[in-house]
Amino acid sequence: MTITVMPYDERWPTQFAELERRYRIALADVALCAIEHVGSTAVPGLAAKPIIDIDIVVARESVAAAAQALERIGYVALGELGIPDRWAFKAPAGSTATNTYITVEGCLSLRNHLGVRDVLRRDAVLRAHYAEVKLQLASRVDDIETYIAGKSAVLQTILERAGINADERRRIDSINRDVRIREYRDGDAPALWRVFHSSVHELARSEYDDVQRNAWAPETFDAAEWAELIARLRPFVVEDDSEIVAYADLQPDGYIDHFFVAGNAGRRGIGTRLLTHLLAAARARGIHTQYAHVSLTAQALFSHFGFIIETNRTVRTRGVAMRNALMRRVEAAN
Repeated sequence: MTITVMPYDERWPTQFAELERRYRIALADVALCAIEHVGSTAVPGLAAKPIIDIDIVVARESVAAAAQALERIGYVALGELGIPDRWAFKAPAGSTATNTYITVEGCLSLRNHLGVRDVLRRDAVLRAHYAEVKLQLASRVDDIETYIAGKSAVLQTILERAGINADERRRIDSINRDVRIREYRDGDAPALWRVFHSSVHELARSEYDDVQRNAWAPETFDAAEWAELIARLRPFVVEDDSEIVAYADLQPDGYIDHFFVAGNAGRRGIGTRLLTHLLAAARARGIHTQYAHVSLTAQALFSHFGFIIETNRTVRTRGVAMRNALMRRVEAAN
């Protein structure tokens, strides 16, 4: 997945103002603290990915009302994505490219965003250095994990200048560094079964009933048959502080057969990282079309990455009917 960083565009403040106006109309009945333009597009003169980052700041008791207001105008809730007190939303098709968040007033995520923005607005030398780091990374890496890790050192300097204390800086850094994605290894199969089972029975609970979930992921299973399946799929494996918490495969024709996040790792951004990694791997392998049969639970995530529903299906698993969808994504031509 290409990382696009471009020189500062004078249109970015206008795009933010248009989005802010839309949000204030939609959230007219919500007690707003602020709507902040954050991220690199909020810093005049700074090279940035051409996506407008926005924090809609509310008191904790207003989070639900704010989320409902965004959903009424077509935004799709994506959860916290691993960042406490910050909820991400996907914009409707045709909208200005934006990362829009609802954040709790005073939370670390908000102070991080505002601190980085304000330091870079004030400090031309640090701003130029940060831009150089981003442009160099974008020219030589093609996955977002490596890009984020490459910016870590300069961001820590910026955060220190912003008055973020050492413990909080470590917490910010650990969000990106504790999770790693690796190749499948012999012996992973039992842990991957636990991920699969907990994903079905915990994360899919609201979309599938007990009968469906028990058919999909029964309490008893053939360990040898499962190990053979996993060895054939050879999935990518996600570890969080050395614990296996997710896995997914990518077949030579672009088919994603398994994509599962453990129940205790849901709503932490693990699925987002894993799917980002899969798409970067597909690009590196020259696989320009990816497709999957996606559960109701995962369709919002896949949609966020450009997968389109081709067919809604009802399938039978161990004789029990359940719904999913064939979704497909075609890589845009460079």
